[in-house]
Amino acid sequence: VSQRLGDRTMGVCTPTRNRWVTFSAGVYLLMASGHPYGFGVFAGPLKHSLGCTQRQLNYISSIGNLGAYIGIFAGLSCDKFGPSLTAIIGSVIALVGYLLLWGVVATDALPNLREPWIVALLFALACQSSSWLDTAGVSANLKNFPGQRGRVVGLLKTGLGLCSSVIAQVRMALTVFT
Repeated sequence: VSQRLGDRTMGVCTPTRNRWVTFSAGVYLLMASGHPYGFGVFAGPLKHSLGCTQRQLNYISSIGNLGAYIGIFAGLSCDKFGPSLTAIIGSVIALVGYLLLWGVVATDALPNLREPWIVALLFALACQSSSWLDTAGVSANLKNFPGQRGRVVGLLKTGLGLCSSVIAQVRMALTVFT
């Protein structure tokens, strides 16, 4: 149950949502938000599909990272609307960004958008979701575990780091069956 501290209400737990459920959800949110770190897994096929140079591929990756690191709007949203809505917004941004990327790279649906700078902007949009999901997962758990912040952040960020290995395993499994 939340506690009062000055004017601000601490915690996002209610009698029906205990802090361990929020922690488990936070681990999954951070695992979902680590997708920009898995760029190396699909960089080769992306380079082949677009017919771009290594320099252009590095440009796409760098712009994507820039999109992931600009998280001020995610923080403002989390402060104003809470972590649940912030996570939903992040999920929608990821869906739109990766759906557009798929449309450009993997299909012939959007052939006029196959320029590296457009793909870089779409990748930045998809990576922007990372900061929204990360902010939602970390902020909710920092409020729910006020005395164990270091451990909680460490465990959550472990999920973030594991994301790229999960992406690699999924890609490996998918290439076996294709």
